[in-house]
Parts: sequence; structure tokens; C-alpha cells
Amino acid sequence: MSERSRTSSPGVFDFVERRWEEDILPTLTRYIEIPAKSPAFDPQWAANGHIDRAVALIEDWCRRRPIGAYLGERVQISLSIMAIRQD
Repeated sequence: MSERSRTSSPGVFDFVERRWEEDILPTLTRYIEIPAKSPAFDPQWAANGHIDRAVALIEDWCRRRPIGAYLGERVQISLSIMAIRQD
């Protein structure tokens, strides 16, 4: 970030930096630690539950955002595809 941008909005910069360090980065780290692989690479994906854990982590993170009412829902499109839909 340029020095001018940083000094013109120090509160915003500090807020974003704090959010990144305390909330976003730890969540991303936990997400990539989950060995959720495509069903093509993990035939036991449903029994292993890694994809469910990854989806639950992101779903929880989205629900904790203070951006009004969270209207998302977990949708299982098929046996091998899960998504979080947010309206």
C-alpha cells in the first residue's frame, strides 16, 4: 500500500490488517490443512468427512460475518459436489 493511502485512512488500513491477521489468515490456514480431495482422488470421501469439514468451516466463517443477516445454505448438488449458496 502506498504511504499516501496508508496515512489518509489509517483506521481502515489497521482494521483490514487486523482482520487479515486475526481472522482471515487463520481460517485459510485451517482450510488448507483439511485433506479434502476430489472424490476422484479419495474414493472414501464421504466416510472420511474431509469435504464436509471444509464446507462447515467456510459456512461457519460466513455466518460469523457482521454483514446483516446471512442467508446462505449448504446445498448438496450430487453425491460428490457440495456448495454454499448465498442469496
